[in-house]
Amino acid sequence: MNAFRASGGRPHVRQGGDRGFLLLEIMVSLGLVLIVAGGTAALYGAVARANNVDRLNVQLLNNARAKMEQIQSIPYSQVGIVDSGTASGAGYFVRDPFYEPVYDAANGDVLLFDTVTLTDGTQVTRTVTVTAVDHPADGTGVDDADGVIDPNTATILDYKLLTVTASATRNQLPTLQQTLTTILQGVLPVEIEGATGKDATDPPKKIKKVKNTPAPPPPAPPAGCEVADPPAGKKPGKKGTSPQSDC
Repeated sequence: MNAFRASGGRPHVRQGGDRGFLLLEIMVSLGLVLIVAGGTAALYGAVARANNVDRLNVQLLNNARAKMEQIQSIPYSQVGIVDSGTASGAGYFVRDPFYEPVYDAANGDVLLFDTVTLTDGTQVTRTVTVTAVDHPADGTGVDDADGVIDPNTATILDYKLLTVTASATRNQLPTLQQTLTTILQGVLPVEIEGATGKDATDPPKKIKKVKNTPAPPPPAPPAGCEVADPPAGKKPGKKGTSPQSDC
């Protein structure tokens, strides 16, 4: 009570300087809130971007795997290499590996690369590369044991190396890609003459010849019989009858 009376019974009121200090506190606090909010937004954007990249990479990997499984279902001899001057080139489906082993689109051969569209409209390009491998296990070059030659690249071919790459760009992200590689093994048809389809390595088939043998001589007449020639102008006797004889 005495303290209240000493102040004249009036509550304490802040002066002008105190009001200025309060405004400064509010501004500093607001600045801190904005800084924290900006950092949170940047962090959220980075997380969203990373999630977007991860999702696209998974989709690219799935599409590359699907393409590889599709190619693995094709017979070994029908996975060809487009001539590129080296042992490696774009892969293609060989329609007729026996008579037409060299790439020819007009003959029905089809390149294996393609483009697919994801559900969000993103375009995924799937490139296919096939490489003829000259494995050193059976010798290389002219010393290769089997000496099988790829008809397109004219290189020794012990097995094929298949590479599938799926790539795409989404929402201003840099181009992303996923690559899978596997080995294809099998047997190629023996090199043939493209014009006729004749196997050039097979020896010509021998035709069995039948020798012409002379007709057996007529049976000798019984002893004591003489066979006379038929009279002039008369035909020999009927089949089964003997010529005239004195028997």
